Amino acid sequence: MSSGLDTQKPDSDPLQRPDSLAWIPVGHDVEEHDLPPLKALAGAVIHADHQKKRTGQEFADEAVSDAASFVEIGKGAVHAFMQQSPAALAENPFAYISATAAVYLLTQIHKDGDKAEGRLINALKLLEEYKRTRDSAVLHKAGLELEQVPDIELNAETCGRTLSLMKVYEIGDRVANTDESTAKKLADNLAHFGRTTRHALKESFVNAYWRNPTGIVGIFKSAVNALRVSWRLAHIRATGSNEVQHDHKKGLFKGKSEDAEQRFDITRVVLKGIEVENPADFQPSLLEESLHIDEQYQDLLKDRLKFMQMTVIQGIFIGASIGQGVYNGLKGDAGWAFVNFSSASAASGPFKFFAERYVEIDAILRSHRAETGHRLASLAGRSSHDDRHDHHTPEL
Repeated sequence: MSSGLDTQKPDSDPLQRPDSLAWIPVGHDVEEHDLPPLKALAGAVIHADHQKKRTGQEFADEAVSDAASFVEIGKGAVHAFMQQSPAALAENPFAYISATAAVYLLTQIHKDGDKAEGRLINALKLLEEYKRTRDSAVLHKAGLELEQVPDIELNAETCGRTLSLMKVYEIGDRVANTDESTAKKLADNLAHFGRTTRHALKESFVNAYWRNPTGIVGIFKSAVNALRVSWRLAHIRATGSNEVQHDHKKGLFKGKSEDAEQRFDITRVVLKGIEVENPADFQPSLLEESLHIDEQYQDLLKDRLKFMQMTVIQGIFIGASIGQGVYNGLKGDAGWAFVNFSSASAASGPFKFFAERYVEIDAILRSHRAETGHRLASLAGRSSHDDRHDHHTPEL
């Protein structure tokens, strides 16, 4: 196996063979342009790795922003104990609301980091298989992992980073050393965790007191983009429209009504101008691929709603922290006012992250591959209430 992500063409591209015309196009950048296999795979690897690292930093930022709420709860508990009265526990109800929301947000950030790592491992496995087989059909094992990926340059830096990740996750023959003792591995892991935690906390304070205040324009833009998505979805619901029904620039389906959708026969699917008229000629691979895509489509619908809720919750927290800071400042409590404003600043980083993930997930749901896979699965009788374990796929 070669040491780099060379761009040698495969000996035989299955996408050019007549028996593979039923594939749903895969591998596109953020503007829906087709990407070569290696670019799509390497781009997905680097993008997932970036998201995994970012969730770790946003977790630290969120913890720092909510620390004041837990401190206030602790202070109230100490006062209640000293005064032998529970009245002190009710001194700052906002702290309890904030702490409850913090637990939820931290849990969801952690889960998103796990999902990003899952996408990273899946992309690495597909990359390894493609490099070994040179068969473009490998890419169609991906659900939506190869959509909306950055169009990276296959240079020494990106190749080295990708191959390094293969070794870290022990993909293919790039396996990490196994002759080290368990004790040494544990010590190394603990040391790495300590360094990572210290770095994340340091970055959180830099974000709170420098990057977020100076990057307020970018935070505002992320909020506006999220608001636009929300308005579009609200309009779809208000008009009773089907979300997957607009004419895509590379789309296949032109029907605008539910009746037209129900009349559409899955045996007459048009894919890049190839029409399948004979049911006997219908490729089972197309249905399998569409079901695989739809699994992730249904998960992404839930994730989109979740990140919309998290954006709203964080926005309320920021507003409440600023309000509390103004209140404390007017009372002459400059110390707690500073803490409140610091919490709001630290929280603006995760707020931007939530808003951007909300917009990003919406873009994946609106991609050509997602819409096509979901529509075909629906036409085949698949619904979101089917037994999901029958067609299990990794979460996206």
